[in-house]
Formats: sequence, C-alpha cells, structure tokens
Amino acid sequence: MKKLVFTLLLSIASIYVWAQETQDNEQSTQKTTTSMPETKHDEQKDHSDRLKTMPVKPPNYGSLVIDWGFNFLRSYPAAMNLNYWGSRFASASFCYNIRLGHTPFVISPGIGISFDDYQFKDENIVLARDETSRNTVLKKSSALFPKSTSRVRSSFDMRYLDLMLEARFNANNKYPKESFFVALGGKLGWLWRASTTVEYEEDDATKRQDNIENFNLNRIRGGFYAKLGWGRFGLCYAHMLSDLFQQDKGPDDSTKTQSLALSVDLF
Repeated sequence: MKKLVFTLLLSIASIYVWAQETQDNEQSTQKTTTSMPETKHDEQKDHSDRLKTMPVKPPNYGSLVIDWGFNFLRSYPAAMNLNYWGSRFASASFCYNIRLGHTPFVISPGIGISFDDYQFKDENIVLARDETSRNTVLKKSSALFPKSTSRVRSSFDMRYLDLMLEARFNANNKYPKESFFVALGGKLGWLWRASTTVEYEEDDATKRQDNIENFNLNRIRGGFYAKLGWGRFGLCYAHMLSDLFQQDKGPDDSTKTQSLALSVDLF
C-alpha cells in the first residue's frame, strides 16, 4: 500500500512539473510572438527615417544645343586663304545628360548635324577635279568660266552627321543650366554631302553654279571640342584631328579644320 501511495505521489509530482514547464514555454513563446511585430515595426521606422534623411539624386536631363560661329583651316596652301566672315559653322545636336551620382559631373552622349562653309579670300580660286588624275586641285575661275567678266564668290560646303560623347562639370548640381559649366568631349563625323558654289558675272547677269560631289574629302573625321559658359550660353572650340582630304588626293595632305562658335541650349 505504501509503495502504491508513493508511486502515485511521484506520478502527480512529475505531472505537475511537466505542466509547469509547458506553461512556462507557452508564455515565453507568446512573449516572443507578441514582441516580433514591434521589433519589425521599429526596424521599418528606422529604415524609413534613414531614407528621409538621405539626399535625393537629381534627375538626368536632355539638351538641344545650337552652335554658330566661324571655320578656320590649319596647314593649308596659301591659295586656300579664307574669307572668315564667309566661312561659317553651324550645328544642332541633342545630348542626354547622365549624372554621376550626387557629384557635379555629367556624362553626355549625343547626336547631331553640322554645316561647314568655307569661302576663299581669293575669289578667282575654285576647288575642282584634275581632268587627268581626278585629284582635287585649286583652279582659276577663268579656266572654268572663260566668258565670265567678274567673280562674285567661291566656296565649298560640307555636311556631317556627328556622334558625340562629352564630360561636363556643373558648378550648381541641382540647377545645372543656371550656373557656370565647363565641358570636354570627342566628336566623330560622317560626311554625307559636299559641294562647291561659284557665283560669277556673265552676259550682264549674275549666275550661280553648284557642283555636288565628294572632291576626295575624307568621309570620316574625328576630333575633340571644349566648352565653357554660364547657364544656357557658352563658347565652343572644336579641333579636328583628321585630314580634310584623302592622302595624296587633295591640294595638301595635312590640311585640317577647326571652329570657334557660340553655343545655346534651347531646352
């Protein structure tokens, strides 16, 4: 009998201990479950607060740029001296300005077209083809227009499709078109049209002759340019590294071009 009572008491004590441990475990689990949303909520709140204090990156932006100025030649024959007022340069290009993080620096790929006009100072000089070699030479207008009584104008014009890549520094990162800027870029152009224009007096009338052909000009040209300015206005200098004419097919193998222009951002 004593053994039975002892066994019964031992079983009751064991059950009580097991129940007490189970209750403690459930309470601990409930506390953990109850506290989890509060911890997650606190973390989300801290993350939201950090996001609010972080600086917002300014958006990228586009530019529609018009350049207008004057063309110049380098390493050219004396007969190709230019009338600078008649040697004009104009271009239109669109660039997409990609900001480099929160810095004041921008990378700008772009595409455009340019119009290069060159007018000779000596109105009796005309760009033409040699009848035998088909090389491009400089001829007297009297040889091409023997009945003309006076010269009016002689020029040659080129049209290019340009690809550009530019690195720019804007003094005002938030409002880049309202501050000082400086830029350096590269340009690659493809010649899609070239022509000469000759105006002369004949039979008491002013006549004009346009001759559209390549004139042994290089189809591809490359170079660099630099800009500086304030706001939407700037000054642009372009320096072409490619020769104007193909090797051994022009008046001079080392003639190159450059330009100086005013720049306006229309956007």
